[in-house]
Amino acid sequence: MTTIRQLTESDYEDATRIFIYSFDLTEHPTSDFDDSWDSRSQENSYGLFLGNDALAGFVLGTFHEKTSNNLYIDYLAVDETLRGQGHGSTLLEYLITKSRDAHRGLHLFPDSFALVNWYKKFGFYETPDSDPLPGKPPFYLNLSPYPKRR
Repeated sequence: MTTIRQLTESDYEDATRIFIYSFDLTEHPTSDFDDSWDSRSQENSYGLFLGNDALAGFVLGTFHEKTSNNLYIDYLAVDETLRGQGHGSTLLEYLITKSRDAHRGLHLFPDSFALVNWYKKFGFYETPDSDPLPGKPPFYLNLSPYPKRR
């Protein structure tokens, strides 16, 4: 059985482990994860748990000053041994439903070009980034709080 619930402090160690194996630590040091964990919106950051209550993946969302009511997805990651089984999609669909129920938009900076089409499958669209990082997509991705609006 798979469950999704809000992340708690007791999930920190498992989430850190998943983070370490999911991101290039030269680009995303664990201190960035720690900052995101500490500033996360606790009611909008979720973990996906398998039947044995093991953390399979997580999404950390924060509210930034410039985005007011829009939730920024800092990190979304799935345990490397469980990728390709739909867990990331399940987690993202859950976050999208919760955000739309709250009339809240979502946005993120994709970590790689390879992820862009995956996010677009869920309705995210590109917005030009005025200051893109070298080697990263020159845009960020948005999702409207309303299903039919772009």
